[in-house]
Amino acid sequence: MPQSPYVAPMDFGIWRILKLRLQKRNLNSVIGLKKALKDEWRKLDQNIINKTLESWPKRCRLTNACHGSHIEHLLQ
Repeated sequence: MPQSPYVAPMDFGIWRILKLRLQKRNLNSVIGLKKALKDEWRKLDQNIINKTLESWPKRCRLTNACHGSHIEHLLQ
């Protein structure tokens, strides 16, 4: 479970959001990607970060109960 992306807040929440936002941009260089990522990070609403962190304990319990299996279907 320690390596599971289902319980790592940056993986299940923040990176997913940033990835979706970056996919909407026309990026063609590593420098452009870095700049866009920093821009999107600065725009990230604190409420999104808070909600992601608030869901963390529940995700940990579910992942443990499911022995590290997928849990996304249990969260909807």
